[in-house]
Order: sequence, then C-alpha cells, then structure tokens
Amino acid sequence: MAGDTQLASAIRHLVDCISVVYACRGDIALQEVKSMTTMHRASTSVTPRQLEVLAFLARREHWSVGEVASALGVSSAAATKAIARLERKSLVTRSVDRMDRRCVNVRITRAGTDVIRQTIRSV
Repeated sequence: MAGDTQLASAIRHLVDCISVVYACRGDIALQEVKSMTTMHRASTSVTPRQLEVLAFLARREHWSVGEVASALGVSSAAATKAIARLERKSLVTRSVDRMDRRCVNVRITRAGTDVIRQTIRSV
C-alpha cells in the first residue's frame, strides 16, 4: 500500500514536470526530458509525449478518450492517435464503456506502469 502511494505521488510529480516542459517547448528543459527518455525509447519506443499520456492514465483506473484529450489540451483525434500507438505497444488497453457504448475507456497496462517506474528511477 505504501509503495502504491509513493508511485502515485511520483507519477503526479512526473506529470507536473512534463506539463511544465511542454509549456516551454523551445526551452532547454524539453531537450533534457528527451535525453532522459532516450535510453527508455531504445527498449520501449516511448516518446516524451507518450510518457505524458501514460503518466496521466496512471492517476486512476480508467479514463475516457475525451478526458485524456481535455487534460492534455489536444483534440480527441490527437488523443485517439496517441492512445492507439500506446495500445500497439501494449502499454494501454481500450474498451467500450458498458453503460454508454459511444464512450471508450482507456487503461494503463502493467507494461505501461513499468515504463513509468523505469522513467522515475532514471530521473
């Protein structure tokens, strides 16, 4: 339980850091995040933006695509594209909501959580 709390806290911190970096796109900080994730990209092919999506998804059990898009400040189409790429890497899963078949829920997988843990360790 304490490990879950620490992971959740680290994920929130990582999301906050990545959000700041994306707000300062031209800044040296973005280059630093890219260099930190280079070693992870070799094995998991995760970009900094995909890492941001994973960190966001790890905050709770599931999210709708619309919620992901809204939180990241992108269109639903852009969020869907990012989620599809992560799904092909088996880092997230998508499923149709049982109550509203128009809604698609997204969940981070164990492999996705492992990518976040590896990134947190390297920071």
